[in-house]
Amino acid sequence: MNKKYENQLLRIIEKGVKERVFSVDDTFTEKQRVLKNKYENHLYMTECVNLFWTFEEKYNKIATQDEYVEKYKYYSFENLKNKNWYDDDKDKEFITKCIEWRADRAYKVA
Repeated sequence: MNKKYENQLLRIIEKGVKERVFSVDDTFTEKQRVLKNKYENHLYMTECVNLFWTFEEKYNKIATQDEYVEKYKYYSFENLKNKNWYDDDKDKEFITKCIEWRADRAYKVA
């Protein structure tokens, strides 16, 4: 690990990683299941795939989980506004949870 990131990484480790759980269960409507599947499995976003590294390059620091999730949401919603299956007025609250859950999982493996 690069010495310049050691203190940042220690702060992240001390704070810990939030563990949000949001999985398909019996309370989801069929439309919600379809939306989650489309977001999770059919929306490839290069910006999100490379987010951990581009954040570091742009800001010269390691992203905290909260910073990472916020940027992940930003890029996700930018991509979603061009999808005909997504309705911002009706689906935003549900999809926000899907995005946060996915971003949390991505952050843990980055």
